[in-house]
Amino acid sequence: MAFAMTVLFLIFRLSFLESQSIEFSTRTFIEVLDCSTYLPGLNEDLYREALKQLLENNNVKEGSVFVEAMHFVEGRCVIKMRVKGDYIDYRESVVRALTIAYGESWGCRMTTVNVPVTSFYSAKITVPDISSMGLSDRLFRKCKVPILQWQASIEVVCKMNDYGGYLWELGEHSRCFIPEFEKPSLEKAELLKGSPFYCQFRIFMTVGTFLSQQSETNCNLLPTLKDFHDKCKNPERWVYESAYREWFSITDATLTALEFSGGCPNYPVYVTRVAKTLFQIMVDPVLSYFDVYAETTYHRSQKAELYTFNEAPEGELHLCEKSYTVYPISVSYPLIVACFDVPVEEEVERLSLFPFLSVGFILVQELKPSKNFQIYVRFGIPDFHQRGQYNCSSSWDGKHSWSMFHSCKVIQVHRDYVTCKCYKPGLLALWQYPPPRKRNVLIHNDLNGISMTALIYLDIVAHAIGLLWQLLFRLSPENRWLDFGLFLNDMSLIPIIDMDIQRTIINTLILMVHRYNINPANEEQCQLSGPVWNALVLTATYMDIFIVLVMITAPRDERLLDRFWQFVLMLHIAGFLTFLWFYNSTTLNYYNINFSNRTSTTSTGRPCV
Repeated sequence: MAFAMTVLFLIFRLSFLESQSIEFSTRTFIEVLDCSTYLPGLNEDLYREALKQLLENNNVKEGSVFVEAMHFVEGRCVIKMRVKGDYIDYRESVVRALTIAYGESWGCRMTTVNVPVTSFYSAKITVPDISSMGLSDRLFRKCKVPILQWQASIEVVCKMNDYGGYLWELGEHSRCFIPEFEKPSLEKAELLKGSPFYCQFRIFMTVGTFLSQQSETNCNLLPTLKDFHDKCKNPERWVYESAYREWFSITDATLTALEFSGGCPNYPVYVTRVAKTLFQIMVDPVLSYFDVYAETTYHRSQKAELYTFNEAPEGELHLCEKSYTVYPISVSYPLIVACFDVPVEEEVERLSLFPFLSVGFILVQELKPSKNFQIYVRFGIPDFHQRGQYNCSSSWDGKHSWSMFHSCKVIQVHRDYVTCKCYKPGLLALWQYPPPRKRNVLIHNDLNGISMTALIYLDIVAHAIGLLWQLLFRLSPENRWLDFGLFLNDMSLIPIIDMDIQRTIINTLILMVHRYNINPANEEQCQLSGPVWNALVLTATYMDIFIVLVMITAPRDERLLDRFWQFVLMLHIAGFLTFLWFYNSTTLNYYNINFSNRTSTTSTGRPCV
């Protein structure tokens, strides 16, 4: 009895503690901050917005901190908030949001101010700490734009705002804005062709052109980039140094423009060639002006990263905010590793005739080719993509063909990433084919290696051969034995003989496909051979049923014999439609359900059927 009471008490205690942890997972905190330098009447929504932005920048989950109310009491800000988790993790952001929303106290801090040169380009200047008790204090600085060899004097003001705080603002007498360059065009750049400043001006106009057209579908990115690369492949050192920042910014501008290029013809080929050209623009100057044999270098822009390793790095390499992880196995050094994230579509239905990128591109390039190149690459998967049907590729010629996928293979599929093993350097990418749609038949699957049109041709040719064989067999004088002897001139049996001929052809195909399915090289082969086998079996079953109906009804109803060829044609059409249905629906759905969430995808040797 005592033991039972003890067990009940422990169960009650554990359940109580569990309920307490659930109850206090979201707790209420009150923070009191010094607001003596601010004026009464602070805008509460302004503080909420500043805190929200800070938390987003720190990758804090939305809803972790919610400000219920903020009151200004005797020079103090009393903030009441609901917090999920440990408040210590968020307190720094709670305090910092106050100065972002209402300004600094008694002056301005040292910071970097963006000064607009055009609507698409800005220069950066550094301003110092300054103490102030007045309405404003003014400083004059130089706005320098090295890429245009331009500088101008600007006025920067540490100004008191409506809440009593101080913020840096640009004064009225700033002359850094260049209205002549407000409408960028490549034609303007060509006016300076032959000038020492041509490449600098060309980059500036290219970035401006891409950014000004970012809301439009731009399918001319590739020729523009190629033309720039050909003309500015190896610029002089002073040109590259003055335009170093913009040399990588052209990658950011191109990736921004790619967000609206999904409708371009043959998009996979297009985006692969754009990626190849971008990597060339990034890599070539680095190899020319840095000693990659003697040192490791690192270069980055907002959306791209580039490493050069003169020796083996320690451990794994995390690139582009851990979108990619590289594990070198057998490579030679110096080694170049670069990456950028290509904008991917959350809605891929309109791209369903083409494979699409799951993440982006990564470049792995050796300066001295090794004999046994091997490397593992882990691709992080976006949350909004449906898993399944992954293929890795390695290509440097910009082509998008079946040969790309022989140089890499998928070795591990996880909920959050896919790991590939590649045997050739170059552009490495993870491709995925979208799931089938009810009103969107899959016409061409580049990743399977065999197009649907090729399968249609094969089916038509096979049926044509069977019908031709049957026709020749019927019309040949040597085969007049069908009209007498064994069959006693019973013409009702001739359709059965014709059907048996076609049935024999289908049985032969069934045996051939079944032999292929007994021991497939990998499970992905079942995506094609499985539907073929099932469709052939069902077609043969249709014919068996039809033969039985002929044998039963033919002696009593000759209309069936008169419409024999109509029924035969219907059977072939039904078999072909069955194949399409299996290929586009049942098998692919089975693949997505069973293979996409596995932690490992390897060859199993199990039959497909």
